[in-house]
Amino acid sequence: MAALLLALAAGQARADVTIRYTNPLAPEGEMTLAASGNRAAMRVPVGARDGRILYDRDGHQMLVVIDSDRSYMDVDTVLAALGGLSGLLAGLVEDMPGDLKSQLDGLLDSAGKAGGRAPEVSDTGQTDTVRGISCRVSIYRWPDSAAEMCLADPGEMGISAGDFSMLRAMVAKQEASVRLLGEILGLSVPDLGLDVIDRVPLRIRQLSGPDAGSGTEFLGISREVNPALVALPSDYRLVSLVEN
Repeated sequence: MAALLLALAAGQARADVTIRYTNPLAPEGEMTLAASGNRAAMRVPVGARDGRILYDRDGHQMLVVIDSDRSYMDVDTVLAALGGLSGLLAGLVEDMPGDLKSQLDGLLDSAGKAGGRAPEVSDTGQTDTVRGISCRVSIYRWPDSAAEMCLADPGEMGISAGDFSMLRAMVAKQEASVRLLGEILGLSVPDLGLDVIDRVPLRIRQLSGPDAGSGTEFLGISREVNPALVALPSDYRLVSLVEN
């Protein structure tokens, strides 16, 4: 029994890990996921604005950090403030010119619009290899789009159960926040089906829908994390919707 408990504890242990992907928003750059201690981060730089998502699992807190501006926003606080104006905001969105409304709707559509429905998932039975790591190919289908994902076992990549759980919690928090924002604005929102993804995506290809032909691919993994990636400097300014 003691040996079993020790084995389970080892499986949940956390160790620093950084996973790099091609950047789906800026093909010349990289997207980075990292877990260290009780924090996780996602960095997807776009243009001159160098920012990241910082997630603290202990407080279930998510921050949008803009390093280029030395500022940050608390996602829950922003959504709570917007929620108090939900009726007004929904009305403003409804009265927008068609092209502007389409652009705003497209921001929430970037991962594939699903109208609130979870994807249908089918395992093709095929396997592939990305950067020397084996993965199984599955197809995710939404009402108006589909994506192919090649998924690897986190343990075979050297990712602990604890770190993988924290990374999933961060991404799930992001999805929940986007869905709540969509509800506040009165727009359709995607359901990415994150609850059924229990492995590490090594390759994602959009097969159909608004982003057909786009995707991202695994570049490498490290057992080290740049401390700056999961830290919030004390001199960064908190930005709120109501500035003094």
